[in-house]
Amino acid sequence: MRVGVPAQGEGLEASPSTIFGRSPYYVLVDSDTMAAETVPNPATGASGGAGVQASQWLIGQGIEAVLAANVGPNASAVLQAAGIQVYALEGDTVQAAVEALAKGRLELLAGPTVA
Repeated sequence: MRVGVPAQGEGLEASPSTIFGRSPYYVLVDSDTMAAETVPNPATGASGGAGVQASQWLIGQGIEAVLAANVGPNASAVLQAAGIQVYALEGDTVQAAVEALAKGRLELLAGPTVA
């Protein structure tokens, strides 16, 4: 499964970001092989709607799931409309978060985590 994780830095050892729409980076990970690609978030400098823009961009990258600490209502709606599963992020690194997903330890979120 191709997973998008907001991150503070690059690679699997990066710390996950608690901010979704304005996260500095996204690490895109194949959860089967753990192959990872880090991409700067194109929505970081958006004057508004960063969560929606980031969601749309991630969808365009072919992700099937997002691991996030916080997701706002608009970003959540965009991801849900596209059939993207959003899981509560756990772990000190991107790798730990993706491994927790693979082991079935992450909670599937039914909606936004913040207003």
